Amino acid sequence: MWTAGLVAALVFGWVVPVGAVSAHGGHAADDERPGQQVDQRTAIEHDVALVAARTGWTPAATAEHLKVQQQLGVLLGRLAERHPDTFAGGRLAGQPGGTSDIRFKGQVPADAAADAAAAGIRVNLAGGARYSSTEVRARADAVIAHLRGLGYADATAAVRFDGTIDLTIGGGAPAPILPSELRDGVRVTAVPAAVTRQEHTRGGAELLDNNVFECTSGFTVIDSVTGTTGVSTAGHCTGLDEYRPPEGDPDYGVTFQSEHQGVYGDFQWMTTQNHVDLPEFYARDGERRTLTALTPYNNVATGFWSCVYGRGSDLRACDQVYSTYVVTVTVGSLIAMTTDHTTGGDSGGTWSFGSEGIGVHLGDYYTGGSWRNVYSLATNMYTALGVTVIL
Repeated sequence: MWTAGLVAALVFGWVVPVGAVSAHGGHAADDERPGQQVDQRTAIEHDVALVAARTGWTPAATAEHLKVQQQLGVLLGRLAERHPDTFAGGRLAGQPGGTSDIRFKGQVPADAAADAAAAGIRVNLAGGARYSSTEVRARADAVIAHLRGLGYADATAAVRFDGTIDLTIGGGAPAPILPSELRDGVRVTAVPAAVTRQEHTRGGAELLDNNVFECTSGFTVIDSVTGTTGVSTAGHCTGLDEYRPPEGDPDYGVTFQSEHQGVYGDFQWMTTQNHVDLPEFYARDGERRTLTALTPYNNVATGFWSCVYGRGSDLRACDQVYSTYVVTVTVGSLIAMTTDHTTGGDSGGTWSFGSEGIGVHLGDYYTGGSWRNVYSLATNMYTALGVTVIL
């Protein structure tokens, strides 16, 4: 019988480049005490097993489904680039062997069918969407900007695959009456409690504020102009001054450089004192993975799987994308997942699958009637902060 690892290796066919380490220094210069450094095949095996356990699918079916996810992501990126005015998003099939969906505003472009056939996956191409992806994201931004102008302080707008927007008003504020030009496809819900929840707190270990654990470190980064390297985390984490190596070495200092809490997400980055910043991340306690790629925004679709790890919960959990675009009164360009797996202290932790990085954890938002994990796309750090993730 095939194991999840064998299936993943055979189905995905991904290979870790030999000697893939940071250009800014070798492992020998800065290794922590022994932990489990896993290769790309093992990283995929572990995440396939997590998704299989969550869904009840066999390892073989799970690996095949996640291969389709990868192929669909590439196809979506290509179609979004070629047809920015009409591309309206994608959705991964709900089950292995199912048919995925791609929508367009107006007619399906003539070359889209050929691209879909070349991808070799089952996909339904449909026209008739009222808005393109670009237009519906702009509508969500406009709705939140309108609320901000009215003095609303707590609201989330989540774009759905069908082109509608889930607008949730928190804090007991009344449901607004939107201008006629913003009402189309917007579902408004008002709730008494807050609808945004950040996740930094006390206890555990990783990024510290005055020797007290607050947040989890994200991906390592490099300044695009100076070449200075460092580490990222969530922008709302404050006062961070130390990094605590998980393998037991002494804490060392970090120095704040810049932050962004706005249209591109929730990020900050810090330099580290006298340490080499490697292209690696902890996928769970004691398990280090070499980062091999980043997922672009246009390659993400409703239903896609990814996994999060934070030091607060000390748990690696996998979930599916609920919304590919979420905006609030203060932060935008977020991805929302289907459920909430995280806890205080997980902010800043990485979202990934296998060895491919996707995002930096922010916290939980209440939208569409449930609390859902939300994260900022790692590729947005260049626009937000002028840094890129080290590969």
